[in-house]
This record gives sequence, structure tokens and C-alpha cells, in this order.
Amino acid sequence: MDANTLNTTRTQHHWSRGLTVVCWMIAVLPPAAMADKPVLHPGSQRYRVSAPPATGRSGSATLMARALLGKGGQTTVEVSTSTLDTATVAPGNISKLQIKLLDDQGRARGSENYTGLNLGGRLQVTLQGLGRGQPLQVQANIRGIDPARTDVVTVRAPVQRRPDLAVQQVSAPESAPAGMPVDLSALVEERNGDTGAEADCVLKVDGAEVDRASGIWIDAASAVSCAFSHTFSSGGLHVVTVEVADVVPGDDEPSNNEATTSLWVTDSLRFHHEASVDSSTFHTVTRQDGWYKLASSTQQVRSDWFQDYEYYGWRQSVEFRGELPHAISFPLTAFTLTHSSGGLSIPGTTFHDLEPDAPALEQCVWEVDPLSSAHLRLCTRTGPSQGQTRFTYTRYGGEVTYYSYWHQARWVTSMSTGKTSYSEWSVNNRETTPLGPAAQWIPGASYDFDVQVIDGDTKYRAVASVALTPYQHEVIEPLTCTGSTAPDYSLETCRRSHFTLQGVQGTYVSNAP
Repeated sequence: MDANTLNTTRTQHHWSRGLTVVCWMIAVLPPAAMADKPVLHPGSQRYRVSAPPATGRSGSATLMARALLGKGGQTTVEVSTSTLDTATVAPGNISKLQIKLLDDQGRARGSENYTGLNLGGRLQVTLQGLGRGQPLQVQANIRGIDPARTDVVTVRAPVQRRPDLAVQQVSAPESAPAGMPVDLSALVEERNGDTGAEADCVLKVDGAEVDRASGIWIDAASAVSCAFSHTFSSGGLHVVTVEVADVVPGDDEPSNNEATTSLWVTDSLRFHHEASVDSSTFHTVTRQDGWYKLASSTQQVRSDWFQDYEYYGWRQSVEFRGELPHAISFPLTAFTLTHSSGGLSIPGTTFHDLEPDAPALEQCVWEVDPLSSAHLRLCTRTGPSQGQTRFTYTRYGGEVTYYSYWHQARWVTSMSTGKTSYSEWSVNNRETTPLGPAAQWIPGASYDFDVQVIDGDTKYRAVASVALTPYQHEVIEPLTCTGSTAPDYSLETCRRSHFTLQGVQGTYVSNAP
């Protein structure tokens, strides 16, 4: 969560250590969660593609096409005899391209023709005055693939808004220990609602890149999480930035492609914990209409096509971070987290007999509760005093979570083979889980945590109450119309939309650094 945009409640709840403080809770702990690693999918496998490019075929020739409308009012029509968004040479040559503007019945109201082309199998043209949802027919004459013929391929490719990727928030602790891995994350969303995009999710510390998840995919009107791991070697205040870079097929609004927060890195050993919570719902309604008038016609102008769009959804993220000035021993007896909001209990998580993933300077464990999609990452190390333990409990807000290079190097890589992928992802079970419906909690005035780390007969406990502050954002675009004129027709398109976002959010810090 971005601490600059949230109301922070600071109170002096603290970690407790001892045998008697929490004994009464042991009998009422929730059933043990089925601890396991998440199922990882390669970054090249897209979790969903709502609006793929239009494709067609004639003979051995294929054609892929799309039409993307940018915020400046230009529509870029891209066609290829191969796959779009690739550096490979497309086969053959598109010698002629025709783009017809259609009405709702599929009748041509106007056309743009490009002949005598010799630019190969991939090209793009720019058109003015088209609206979102405008029906298009794209036809290409393709030579050089079937030797004895010219293939004519026709596809339907309606105008869609160019994707707009935005880094909504960066989640980082207010403070972290030096020399231990720190979990950082960001929520990246596509805001225009028509077309998905591929990008790199980049983590920067003090302006320098330190980690990256390459080739992540964000589907239209969707949000994903990027998970990073970074070890801070020096103390003091550090600026943390997450950026989406190298957006394909190009970003409609680059100004929102990054978000920044800051954290203190300290060498002190202490009892410390903090939490952040965010829950929101969003709703978008858009209406787009188009009118044609032929130059030879004296008829009254009328609506020739229209498109209605409606998107709605919810996002919830929960995070609890803890720091102990003691090393724990493996197998760790138990980790338990119970939570509630507005007095209503939320399914908690319990892990038993946790073993480290791999021997290293720090011993670490990564487990996931498949019922709630809650991730636990815990590291402990011995030191000159009693050592140190740090953990992060996270329920990510995105539909899926992409794991960066160093996150996988820390948590996934086989230490013997050194095999590491630059990007893999797991599902956050927003819709359903193997064990039932996903737990979408109803926010109240506060969100309450009760956490225990149980190491044999030693029990550490932390409680926290996060005050939740309501927020609301509304954007109303009144009816606006634009027009364009061609030799044989004139076109007017009109659009109106209404977007609402509302939710609650809050943070808690046990003590300032």
C-alpha cells in the first residue's frame, strides 16, 4: 500500500512472548490449512484474453488485424500475415488493403483503399474520426505465400480503445531490517476496458532497477499483482518505485505507469508488526453511437451503429508483516492468523510443522493456503544476539500474481541447478477455489488481526486493529461528439460514460522506526 495515500493509525499494540498469554487460544484455532506452494504457470501462458485480434484465412495465407483508438482520437489499424506484436518477419506481401466502415447490419457506409503496396506482410494505417465500437471490415490481398494465386483474406475488427496500464499502488513495509529479504508488491490494472497488454513489471530502489517480472499479461478491465523480493544492504530511507515498461501494443496514458513509496531500513532488532488493508468495488458504463450520412443522400441522419459497455468487479488485498528479534527453529510448530472485519469472522490460516525450502544464510519457507489464497513467506537467521525472524502474510488483490526474477530466485529456484524463470504466475482464486467460493469479505469500520508464531513451547503473539477509511472516486464524461468527412460520406460519433470506484482502506504500524 502507498503510505502517502492512506490514513495511518499508530497505536502501541506489541508482540508478546511467553507461555500463558496465548494458551487459551490454542483450543479455538481454525483447522489446519493445506500448506503447499502455488501452482505456477509460465509467463508466456496468458490467464485470459478477452479480446484477441481478429484472424482469417484463405488458402495458405492468414491475416491478423486489430484497430486501436488512442486518447488523441487516432485509430491505428494493424494487419499482419503472421502474429502481431512480434519482431519476426511476416511472410508474403500485402499488395492491397481495404478498410470498410460498416453499420449494425454489416452494410458498408464508406471505405478506405490502399493499393500498390510493397511493404511486406505487416503494415499499419491511421484513421481519424472513428469511435469506440465502430464496426470495421478489413480485407487484404496477399501475394507470395501461395505461389500460383493471390489470397484474399477478410476479417471483422471493431475499433477498440488502446490499453491503458496503470500501477495503482505499491505495497511495502514502512520499515524493514537490513540484510534480510523483503517482500514488495504492486497492483497493475488495465483501465480502458477493451484490450489487454503485455509489459515488464520493474522494481526500482532509489532510481536503480533491482528486480523485474518480464512479459506479464494484463487482460482488459483486469488487475494483476507483481511480487518482488529485495534485500536492502544499507540502512536509512529508501525510495521504492514500481513501473510498467515496454507496453505492447502501446500504452494510451504513460503518465500513470509507475507508483512510488518509501521505507526505512534499520539494523535494530525489535518486536515490530504492521498491516494494510484495501477493499474496493468499481463500475463503468459507456455508450458509443455512430451516424453516417452519404454525400449523395438527402435523408435525415440516423444512428447506424451503437455499442454499450459495462464493467464491474471487486478487489481486496490484505497484508500483515511481522518482525521478531529472535531466531525460530525448524520445523516451526505453527503459524496462525485469524482476522475479522466489522465483527464478522474471515476464514483464517494455520500452518503446522513448517520446514525451510532450502539451506542458506537465512532459512526461509513459502507456503500458500489454497482456500484463501493467502501467502506466507517467513525467514529466520541466527545472529550475534538471539537472531532475527521476519514474515509476510499476503492476500494479493490481482486476479493473478506474477513473480519476479529475484522472487523466484529466492523462493522457487533449485539451488543445485540454478534454474530461474523471469516470470511465472499463480491464480489468486478470486472466483472459486478447489474447496469452495472465494472469501470476499464485507468491510466494517475496522479490520482486526490476531497472529501467533508458535516455536515449540514458545509463543509469540501480535494483535492489530486497522481503522478503515472510506473513499470514493467518480468520473462522469458527458455526451461529446466528433465528426469526420470523406469524399463520399460524413461520420459523427458520440460517447458518454460513468465510472465509480468506492471502498475502504487503512494501515497500521505497531511502532515507528
